[in-house]
Amino acid sequence: MNKEIVPVASKRLMDTALTINNRTCIYGRCYYCSKRDPLCADQNDNLIGAVIFNLRSSFKILRSPWMRTYKKDKKAQWEQDNSYCRTVRGSISKKRLVEMIDIAIFDFFIQNGDRHHYEIMGDKLLLLDNGKGLGNPHKHHVDILAPLYQCCMLRKKTWKKLLTLSGQKLSSYLKQMPDINNFLAKDHLEAIDNRLSLIYAAVEYCKTENKMIFI
Repeated sequence: MNKEIVPVASKRLMDTALTINNRTCIYGRCYYCSKRDPLCADQNDNLIGAVIFNLRSSFKILRSPWMRTYKKDKKAQWEQDNSYCRTVRGSISKKRLVEMIDIAIFDFFIQNGDRHHYEIMGDKLLLLDNGKGLGNPHKHHVDILAPLYQCCMLRKKTWKKLLTLSGQKLSSYLKQMPDINNFLAKDHLEAIDNRLSLIYAAVEYCKTENKMIFI
């Protein structure tokens, strides 16, 4: 933090820096950023962060149909209308819809609940600005899966892949990654398996309602 980040940080970023228990902390500038919730270096002055790439290409940015209002006293239409997917189907293609459902599943695993926009490069939908890194391992925001359980559509190959990860295989694969224990807690590994079970439950719900469509 103090050798590699602080010396090259902008004044705008350093204006959000503070010291807590002799550790340098930064809360940054964003919609959710707050002095009450800073990011602090550990006892060795190290900070775990994200890698950011600059893409030298143009892409189109579109609002997500499942965007939140970000207002405590106002809910989005999808949060109140379980048949909301009918509206979505009238505005985007089936191909784009199943792509967004795939992304919702990814976001549910990492508990990224603010996919307010999505980006398209050519005809490909990109996963940018994923936000959360597995979130609170003891809390699962099921509404992130709304595109799945409201539309009850899923790619066949996505479903087959998810089925191969049952029986704690998903966390087992992650444990094989080098130095996994340095950045992923045991609780997070268990949470990933639990979230996979909730995805299965969402598909079973659709089957029970005779709405499930595999494409």
